[in-house]
Amino acid sequence: MTTAHSLRISSIIKAPRDKVYAAWTKPEILSKWFAPGPRNPHPEVLDVRPGGKYKIVMKGEEDSPVAVGEYQDVIAGEKLVFTWGWEGDPSQPTLVTVTFADTKDGTEVVLVHERFANAETCEHHRLGWQAIMDKMPGLFAA
Repeated sequence: MTTAHSLRISSIIKAPRDKVYAAWTKPEILSKWFAPGPRNPHPEVLDVRPGGKYKIVMKGEEDSPVAVGEYQDVIAGEKLVFTWGWEGDPSQPTLVTVTFADTKDGTEVVLVHERFANAETCEHHRLGWQAIMDKMPGLFAA
């Protein structure tokens, strides 16, 4: 069921597109940034191909939510499309599309997350994604 609840976050990362894409697809890099706040991401499964699954534990002091989903579309260096859900949550998974494009300043990353059941859940995810995306430039700092 598609709803009007969706979010879009865009960021320019001062790094080549292949390196930015690798940060989303290589467990050893993703484990350095892919969780909001002080949480530590632990990708247990990261099978980046159409039909491949992922499972990322976001370890925190009080809890450790687990993001799970399946890659729907993968175009190396250009686009990732995957379902998004939380382990143990019976809600329908949502859909995330991440695109990567060259700019004069590096790489533009655009994340669109859609199919939220309500505005509250959408806003909660907006805050989480923004916190995650804010960590990405630090991966490429000199």
